[in-house]
Amino acid sequence: MYNGSKIEELISHKKILKKDLVDYMGWAGNKQLYQIINGNPTAANLEKLADYFEVPIDYFFDRKEFVDETADSALPSQVKGDSNGSLLKSMQALLDEKDKRILVLEKYISLLEERQNRDTKSE
Repeated sequence: MYNGSKIEELISHKKILKKDLVDYMGWAGNKQLYQIINGNPTAANLEKLADYFEVPIDYFFDRKEFVDETADSALPSQVKGDSNGSLLKSMQALLDEKDKRILVLEKYISLLEERQNRDTKSE
């Protein structure tokens, strides 16, 4: 869940002036800052705030669980508990099918581009 008070914490911790943040964001005044702290900001505003404070966007959200992308914890629990690997095999089959469809689409695009080039040359 979004936690706007983290913006206030960053302002205090980094010892910046709210005016400097408001200017960076391109807002007319503090009203927009208070609205974002107390409301639901847009993704664009969160991205800009994250850039300003040099934190990931996820920083502004309270999470009960964080995913360690380098460990097995990133795998869904269904996959971890799948002792015979059937779910993993199904997922791999879906990925293989996706790859095949991408190849077909790339070939189709190539054919269309060749046709367009021929039509352009014949004009």
